[in-house]
Amino acid sequence: MSSTVKKGQCINFGNCSKANAHEVIEVNSGDDFICPECEGGLVEIQPKEGFPSVLKNILLIIGILALLAVGGFFIWTKLIPSELKCKVFHVDCLSPSVNQADTTDYSIVPDSIILNKTSLKLGNAGASEQLTVTILPPNVPEKNKKVSWRSNNEIVASVDTNGVVTAYANGNAVIYSSTINGITATCFVAVGDSSNFDELVKSLDTVKSLDTVKPIVTVKTEDTVKTAEVVKPAVETKPKEVVKPVKEQPQKVEPVKPPQPGNSKTYPFGKYSGSLKNGIPEGEGTMFYTRHTQIAKHASDTYYAEDGDVFVGTWGNGDIVNGKLFDKNNNLKATILAGKRPNPYDIGKD
Repeated sequence: MSSTVKKGQCINFGNCSKANAHEVIEVNSGDDFICPECEGGLVEIQPKEGFPSVLKNILLIIGILALLAVGGFFIWTKLIPSELKCKVFHVDCLSPSVNQADTTDYSIVPDSIILNKTSLKLGNAGASEQLTVTILPPNVPEKNKKVSWRSNNEIVASVDTNGVVTAYANGNAVIYSSTINGITATCFVAVGDSSNFDELVKSLDTVKSLDTVKPIVTVKTEDTVKTAEVVKPAVETKPKEVVKPVKEQPQKVEPVKPPQPGNSKTYPFGKYSGSLKNGIPEGEGTMFYTRHTQIAKHASDTYYAEDGDVFVGTWGNGDIVNGKLFDKNNNLKATILAGKRPNPYDIGKD
């Protein structure tokens, strides 16, 4: 058998040449572990680990990490509920349609629509009021409860996509609310001094058939509101509750008459026709513009009229209060809600 050899170094520096030279001294096992020169004790040099030992340690570490990964995956997938993952870690927050089957019956459509008001009186231009609808039957899915709104006379009153009616000028209008399958309810609107409002509403005949009224879907773009006809389904469900909307009073848009002597006034930018007080516009009136000019300068927004444009609405203290601006082809350009100037004003000096 070969004897084991131990290695060491002498630390008797200054007194031993082997210590000063950092010489490695080999001593057989069983012999005194001392320096052969100065007989001082040696400090054993531990042998460096070989490659197999290092590899063994690396494999051990990899094994531990693998066990941790497998255990963590098991805990994450099996023991932690999805709700906790979503709330705490913000993961696995799947939509209801993914987490569970959607059992909603979208074949259920409205068979009747009820407005909270079938007639509405707005005292003056600028006044507004909210209309709301009830869709029946109650189990109609929310996506099938959507309704569209429109007015048959936007010069008098308009309605937005939320059912808010806004008055612009004295007169009458009919507001329509239509379901996705074409069922329609109406509300009669009167703006201004309507002392005979109740009698007017009572005298309205019931619409005989809603089939004559083409439902309108409002499509909102960046700058305009477009309308498109909705095609009714071939087979319509019979309404459980008959809603009798009031009959729409047809209101033809008559051509604007030219200014008549005695109730008109000429300006550098156009001709005014309507009510005058102390020589300036006051009340209902129409302005026919003959050139490019800024109008309603006291309004919060900026408005311009061009040659051929027509403004129809209410005037006060000589300037625009509210109303609508149309181009020469009778297309609506702007709805102006400027408010009344506090003092008389001569727009001819602009």
